[in-house]
Amino acid sequence: MFLSILAMAYLVLAASLPDYRGEIISHDVNAPVIVYFDKMGIPQIRADVDDDLWYVLGWIHAQERLFQMELTRRVASGRLAAILGKDVGDVDRLQRTIGHRRMAIGELPHLDDNTHRRLSAYVSGINAWVKYSAGLPFEYYLLGIKYEDWTILDCLVVYSFQTWYSDYLQNNDALYMSIEKKFY
Repeated sequence: MFLSILAMAYLVLAASLPDYRGEIISHDVNAPVIVYFDKMGIPQIRADVDDDLWYVLGWIHAQERLFQMELTRRVASGRLAAILGKDVGDVDRLQRTIGHRRMAIGELPHLDDNTHRRLSAYVSGINAWVKYSAGLPFEYYLLGIKYEDWTILDCLVVYSFQTWYSDYLQNNDALYMSIEKKFY
């Protein structure tokens, strides 16, 4: 029994690992795209068609970081408690109060055609990798998460969250002033 569980765990983990070998044939690109990983492990993408580059970027992001993307999407949307439980409810309430999803919904109709096309290619690449891959990252199985296709709205929600979070991390003047007053 133990060996069966161990074998199953190995298969789930192995299926979720990125594949860096060989060639992938996709009918979703217009021209050949070359991806290689430099000596630092950073993907380099060469594409003749702009939309193909964005598609492959989405593919690579999904291959490398799908579960991190899932967590960020859920934090930004205030849906983290659905997978981690009520202990993170305060995080969800804060993010819903800030309203990244509301802001993204308001911005979606105002995207210019070029941005919309690029984001569409990007999310198509993410979702195509999920369909192509042998398995989702093991965290999906561990937490019992059903994959939901990425959308342009998700990209805008994450963009709003990342912008807010970067500002939140850098603007700590009031905190520093209170520390200074307390200790000096």
